[in-house]
Amino acid sequence: MRDPLHWSADVPDTYIHDAGYRIVCAMVGDAGRQRPVHWCFYQRAFIGAAGGELADACALCADHADGLLK
Repeated sequence: MRDPLHWSADVPDTYIHDAGYRIVCAMVGDAGRQRPVHWCFYQRAFIGAAGGELADACALCADHADGLLK
């Protein structure tokens, strides 16, 4: 899967994590059915819906470190 920065014309928010990597908000989906999600450049994956849920999404890193995510 390509990074959303390569195929999304609208990236409204960019966050710099304390560890130095970027997390961006991107629009995904087909025309007329798009929704915002966060793309984490550390996890190289979508990490949850955008809009106030970034802290919850970043908990994935802690869960991953604890072996809770595969």
